[in-house]
Amino acid sequence: MIPHGMTWATPANKKAAANHFEHFLPAKLADCSLCHLPSSNHAPESLEEFPHNAFGRELAALGRQTAFPERLQKAAQKDSDADGVPNLAEILLGGHPGDAKSKPGSLAELPAKEKALAVFLNRYPWEPFKPVKRPPLPLPAVPNPIDAFINEQLAAHSLKPLGEASAAQLARRIYMDLIGLLPTPDQVAHFEKEHAAQPDLAVRRLTDRLMEDPRHGERWGRHFMDIWRYSDWEGYKGAVRLSQPHIWRWRDWIIGSLNAGKPYDRMVQEMIAGDELAPTDENALQATGYLARNFQSDRLQWMDNIVEHTSKAFMGLTMNCVKCHDHKYDPIPQADYYAIRAIFEPYQVRTDPVPGQIDVSRDGLPRAYDKTLNAVTYLFQRGDERYPIKDKPVAPGVPAIFNNRLDVKPVSLPLVAQQPEKSDHYKAAMLAAVESLADQELREMKRKTLEQQLELETLEDKGMDKKSDAWKAMALQVARLQRQTALLEAREEKEKADAALQKAAATKPQTTSVKKTLATAKANAAAAAKKLAAAETAMKAPAKAVDYKPRTVTTYPATSSGRRLAFARWLTSPQNTLFARVAANHLWIRHFGVGIVATPDDFGANGKKPTHPALLDWLAAEFIRSGHDLKHMHRLIISSAVYRRASTSGPATANDAADPDNLWYWRAPLRRMEGEAVRDNLLHVAGLLDGTLGGPDIDSDTAETSRRRSVYHRHAQETQAEMVQIFDGARPNECYQRERSIKPHQALALANSQVTLDASVALEKRLGGEAGANDATFINAAFRHILNRPANDAELRLSAGFLQKEGRDATRLRQHFLGALFNHNDFITLR
Repeated sequence: MIPHGMTWATPANKKAAANHFEHFLPAKLADCSLCHLPSSNHAPESLEEFPHNAFGRELAALGRQTAFPERLQKAAQKDSDADGVPNLAEILLGGHPGDAKSKPGSLAELPAKEKALAVFLNRYPWEPFKPVKRPPLPLPAVPNPIDAFINEQLAAHSLKPLGEASAAQLARRIYMDLIGLLPTPDQVAHFEKEHAAQPDLAVRRLTDRLMEDPRHGERWGRHFMDIWRYSDWEGYKGAVRLSQPHIWRWRDWIIGSLNAGKPYDRMVQEMIAGDELAPTDENALQATGYLARNFQSDRLQWMDNIVEHTSKAFMGLTMNCVKCHDHKYDPIPQADYYAIRAIFEPYQVRTDPVPGQIDVSRDGLPRAYDKTLNAVTYLFQRGDERYPIKDKPVAPGVPAIFNNRLDVKPVSLPLVAQQPEKSDHYKAAMLAAVESLADQELREMKRKTLEQQLELETLEDKGMDKKSDAWKAMALQVARLQRQTALLEAREEKEKADAALQKAAATKPQTTSVKKTLATAKANAAAAAKKLAAAETAMKAPAKAVDYKPRTVTTYPATSSGRRLAFARWLTSPQNTLFARVAANHLWIRHFGVGIVATPDDFGANGKKPTHPALLDWLAAEFIRSGHDLKHMHRLIISSAVYRRASTSGPATANDAADPDNLWYWRAPLRRMEGEAVRDNLLHVAGLLDGTLGGPDIDSDTAETSRRRSVYHRHAQETQAEMVQIFDGARPNECYQRERSIKPHQALALANSQVTLDASVALEKRLGGEAGANDATFINAAFRHILNRPANDAELRLSAGFLQKEGRDATRLRQHFLGALFNHNDFITLR
């Protein structure tokens, strides 16, 4: 992006170039290596390959051992063409260093250009790439450190915070944030009583109680499923194009891990390298569903996705921007993209058997493993896979800015990881399948054969010498049993084939279809007869040990590369500057609706600056200190005054004028329920919600009639629950934070959805039984169940008027009234 003599061949080129450099270069000066370094571009415009250009010579003289931006900075202060104007000044003013004939006419604009450049070069004022350090707490001291940082900014902006929300509003907020379901009137009343006596203790007790509720994992599981791009498998006619069948096991692992209080760093380690970290732990293998979900039939796209979204989800880095060139905003060269890709290059996806099931197409464990241990990664010129630089393979690594190297060590895998069909549960499932055979003689023979075959197999795996007399004796015994089993199976098969032939022959009339069936039956009967004859002949010959037929089992590599484990440990280490910051920001988003960094997937210069950088660093440091304890962070946030603040203040105030977007948290933000929460709470309030935990995905087309929580419905690009979609459900391909839209059909969905209609009918039965004919009692009960507050006088008057319409069925009126309350803004809004 720095011009040389050849760019100025014509007046038109000169004018275009001057315009380009005047407006574009000041914001891009640090990225000149994009087009002008041989390491990333062998084209002739490379500065260093123009010795006739004085500026190019200056750069070359500074030595290749120095990073390009540093050389550029040093060379910028020189005057390469000795025309009296420093190189940098010529660049900023639209000229070009190295050509004494092209001297800027006026230096008047230089200060403004230098200021613009300084702003760009100082684009990391909060230093996200430097180690996390706990900042000192601002004064005055307050019980919760979070509030110290919030209060500092409130004072700086002359804002007066609102007081604490009412106990009922606070209960509703905490219930929704921690389990995603509204409190019952009794639960609200209980909290109000405790809160009136000891507010802090009441909040702490409620927080702890709800985090022990298994529904907590469902609520926060859905949040993390957004970030980690959960998607059920997609395909056509059984061919998998995206994700994997049975990926729901990863979803259940997420929910279970959160409920168990598993540290966040351990969760991430298991997701990225569970097969290397704990190769015999089925729970850790379920975690690698994160990698299995990223499967795509197009391998190149698969690798692109895993690099992009691992970087965004855990580091807040847009590594996808450096596939084709150095990053235009962040200090990340193109080579770093391929270094991260090299970490994942060896891995593939497989489906292992699960307890009680032999057929993995019916049920199985989708998981990652390293298929090609020495898989090679090449840098693609301009990101084009057609032009790999094969003379320079890229080693696995992390972005150079972190100044870290991966300690990669191959991982030796136990036998059960290499041959999962030799697991105890698979052997048990094989024996259980034998017990289902109808023919008693065959069942007993197959059981005996299989038991002895598995016993011999186990001894072989423990090192039994196949030349030993003991092995020969056992192999001979199994070979005899296998012959007897084969004979019994052949007889059974012949009987079935003959019966099918008789049935086909007796079928009248002999249509074309019947004749075809008959021909097939004859062929099958002949094949069965031939098989039986062979089995009978085999029985007459003396058995030998070499006749023993071992099981054919699927075998995978005995060693894993260790690349992913090394990366997972580096990623989650306290020394990683971004991991804890990004995680803390995601927690903040789910409690306040917007992050301290409003672009959670981009902590770089093109993302939004943090509103409270010191607070984010303090939260990150506290997260690390706690052992990456998510529940500790929830307690900390929920106990803060900023979380417990009221959300509305009535008429407009000076705060509204000074901070209309509530950037400084003088009030609690208003938040709308997500699509899943809207649907779930319709069922929950009506007493219809099925609280069953876990299990296979449920057809999303049944979401209107199913009673299970929305987290269990099929969620993929091609199919999602309609109500969830209408209320801005997560995009399976990318959703680091939910969008919020206001659409007419959202109200229509709430009014006309079968879920709403069913909920209105069910809730009317419950409340009607309690209230009897008393409309006032019914109305207040409805408000308390649906909106978690009593009706005010105006609402009570309007509601009673509606329910007392003459000539209308009272039950239907009450159902319609409840449907209207479900459509109330206060039902779907957290205040």
